[in-house]
Amino acid sequence: MATLRHRNGTAVDLLPFCIAGRSPEAHVRLSSSTASFEHAAFHFLEERWYVRDLSSRNGTYVNGSPIPAGARVALAQGDLVRFGDPREEWRVERMAPRPTSDHPHLVETSAVQRRVDLDEITLHFRTSPDEKDISVAFSIQGEASRAQLRARTGFRVLLYLARARLEDREREVPAHEEGWRPRAQILEELALSKNRLSVEAHRIRHLFEKHGVRDASMLIEYRRGSDTLRLGVASLDLDGWTQSPQP
Repeated sequence: MATLRHRNGTAVDLLPFCIAGRSPEAHVRLSSSTASFEHAAFHFLEERWYVRDLSSRNGTYVNGSPIPAGARVALAQGDLVRFGDPREEWRVERMAPRPTSDHPHLVETSAVQRRVDLDEITLHFRTSPDEKDISVAFSIQGEASRAQLRARTGFRVLLYLARARLEDREREVPAHEEGWRPRAQILEELALSKNRLSVEAHRIRHLFEKHGVRDASMLIEYRRGSDTLRLGVASLDLDGWTQSPQP
């Protein structure tokens, strides 16, 4: 396990995947107004602890060095992690090779038995005619295994972003621009508050992490400077609308 200790003495034991931010759902709660709602993510991967910046407004720093947006940096005992404001500086303590947590690393089902990256999977969506029921599964490309995910209200967000990628692909939008949508547009069309969207995004990322997806923090990507989001998976199967990105 690993423990983060704030400069004021507050200590938090990290989970194998958890979020640091101002969100009420964040495991490491930040109080500074300069911290983002979902500021950074902590992961335990392949016997090491990592921190990843989630395209935060004011950046994440390890020992004073900034982490590029979306990048993952390995942590060592004694490292200082700062979330934007110098008042949000935390020290890594009690680092152990394995986390002690009830949160599993591998899939909850027997379908997928190894950890995978987002670029290895295909997302499968199936919806009822009224779209009140949305099922989501993912398969590993080149393998027959599939993980069926338990229903979540946040699947509406995934479905919306999956359609955005497929619509742009049909219009032959360049791959690096494919699927990006303004946050304000997403909030309006899905009738969500900004807070609710952040909570749903956090829960969905956590769900995929529990199912063995290594870089689940990038499942819903955020582009700093334009306040736009997109789905971080390019290979999609949506009720018979199946497309993979062009090589």
